[in-house]
Amino acid sequence: MINKIDRLRGGLVYSKALGMFNLNRGGGSCRRTPACADCYVNRSCQAYKLTKKAWTPGGTDDKNWSKASSEVFEGLGRVRIASRGEALRTKADVDRVVAWVKDNPDTLFWIPTRAIYKNRGKDLDQGHMEYIEYHLASLPNARVLASLDPFTAHHWPMLEKRMWSTMFYESKNMPKGYKFKGTHPAKGQDGAKIHFCTKTWDLYFADNGRVVGPKGSCATCENGCFELSRVDVWLRNHARAAKNSAVTDKIRAMESLDTEA
Repeated sequence: MINKIDRLRGGLVYSKALGMFNLNRGGGSCRRTPACADCYVNRSCQAYKLTKKAWTPGGTDDKNWSKASSEVFEGLGRVRIASRGEALRTKADVDRVVAWVKDNPDTLFWIPTRAIYKNRGKDLDQGHMEYIEYHLASLPNARVLASLDPFTAHHWPMLEKRMWSTMFYESKNMPKGYKFKGTHPAKGQDGAKIHFCTKTWDLYFADNGRVVGPKGSCATCENGCFELSRVDVWLRNHARAAKNSAVTDKIRAMESLDTEA
């Protein structure tokens, strides 16, 4: 079996936050919506020179993406494809990922995507959706989720109808007249199956006083993103939660009850 060093040499990176290996891709691959201005990668690029160097087109992320092969995934229980960047931008990209998934039937491939959108999220790319559905999403060890934000939330009914799982994140900037602020766009709708992401909702106070989520929980989570059936995963912003007094008060109250018990 391939060892950790060879996986890293083969293009994978290990995320302690997720508890699993990732294969990333450069920023030039993304199909952006206006919500991407609030992307965590953009914030990381401002804070860390190494992230900016990796994320820049032609940087480390693109180089890792280019050299990856089916062999680097051998023996992994699960892997995240494109924590940064877009894995399924073209049909050729889809075909490449399909080969990885088929060659590693015992590995779960977690693949969020925005490749199904066009015109900065205003419209769905029907032809590309169908190609992903037929060739990739139908594979038993592929977990393909449509990435939703306030600028693509209006597509949820069609995604639900076509049995797409979704991952929703509420960005700071929203379209004019957006009516779902502070909630999930599928809430109360027929067919909704909302799952609160453990990593971003199960918050607690770290020793340094910051509000954080459980590190590595994605490696063992059996629900949400890794469900075989259709699901609507709801992500919460860590930084925003840390500044939300209602959230921190709730955590303090829960910790107080645990202490009293």
